[in-house]
Amino acid sequence: PKGATQQQDLWTADLWEVVDACRPGIMPPTDRIEGLTMGGRVLCQLALSVGALAGREAAERLTVILHINDEQEEEVCEELHKHRHYG
Repeated sequence: PKGATQQQDLWTADLWEVVDACRPGIMPPTDRIEGLTMGGRVLCQLALSVGALAGREAAERLTVILHINDEQEEEVCEELHKHRHYG
């Protein structure tokens, strides 16, 4: 229906898929990392930034608390395990 909106869970979504779904045909034909969720990208960048600023040991000791809902829990836990907690 006209004016209808659809909720999208961006934390567990592959942002390249979201862009393609929302704006078909605008994706540039460049190299990109696909299959990594927005949450995964945020955590990877956080680990890289902390490592660059304070060293590898600081990044390894970094504790992050994630606020996620029940629907996200299983997928987020699987991704954390798959990527070895981004550390």
